[in-house]
Amino acid sequence: MNHPAAQLVLGKDDEPEWLTRQYAMAPRKAIRFWIDVGRLETGTFIDWMPGVDQRAANRHLRTVLQAKGYQVTYYESPGGHEFATFRHSVARGLRAMLGAG
Repeated sequence: MNHPAAQLVLGKDDEPEWLTRQYAMAPRKAIRFWIDVGRLETGTFIDWMPGVDQRAANRHLRTVLQAKGYQVTYYESPGGHEFATFRHSVARGLRAMLGAG
């Protein structure tokens, strides 16, 4: 299984949390972030990076972005990596990013 978007946050086998390091080193830009991860997303089901805790990686990304002064909306969904969670997350994310509450 290969998920390029997830690999940016979580990293690849030899580069865990690659994206987080990139933002930590780069100058701040005018970007807002919405980060949503499930409380049950511990990463144990990811065959290309077993044992990676997605929730911890996303929390770390949030912390780094906030320390750099980015506007970050962060939410931990009660579920895992599943459609039932995504359908609510997309609506929350759009409201947050578009300023609709």
